[in-house]
Amino acid sequence: QSSSYQSVFPQPVKSRLPARGGVEIRTQQQEFAVAAMPVAKWLAEQRGTIPTFAFVDPFGFTGVPLEVIKALMSVDRVEVLLTFMARDMSRFLTLDTVEETLNEFFGGDAWRACVDPDEEARTECLLLRYQDVVRLEIALFATPFRVFEDERQTPLYYLVHLTNHPLGMRRMKEAMVSQSADMTFWPITLRPKDQLALDVIKETGLPAVITLA
Repeated sequence: QSSSYQSVFPQPVKSRLPARGGVEIRTQQQEFAVAAMPVAKWLAEQRGTIPTFAFVDPFGFTGVPLEVIKALMSVDRVEVLLTFMARDMSRFLTLDTVEETLNEFFGGDAWRACVDPDEEARTECLLLRYQDVVRLEIALFATPFRVFEDERQTPLYYLVHLTNHPLGMRRMKEAMVSQSADMTFWPITLRPKDQLALDVIKETGLPAVITLA
């Protein structure tokens, strides 16, 4: 292991999972933007030799600058799964105190187009504007998977999968469709506490993903 690897991933940790194939788990307590930039730089130095799946799961929507997502996605064979907290964004969209945070998240003020729609329409508007921004110069595909907040089917957040490869997009959609035909999920809070998987909508007759050869 090189010194650059040690600086990016400083400390190995004891995992509750059994070791598989010599995989070593390392952890770092740090803000995402601070920790992810060195990772993106290190991956770029490897010139696409390390396939990477980055799960970006922020608490709320702060601390996830678009420039960091762009840095990760600029590396070949890197994909990102981002928790897009549309509900929280929608609730605070008109507050001046979140303007800087939203500008950072969207890499500009594209979110402002969603201020006027009613609150119910804002979540979808925010998602669409983010997709527009990302597809412009960061990722060829930005595929969303919706997670409901409650039994009233109120959107809580979206899992947005970013990839620059058609096969990556198709494989992710196939995986999601295999669990939920319309790629819409119920949150874990609606399941018994001893069940740790997402529940899914069970519907039939919905179009499936067509896999192209």
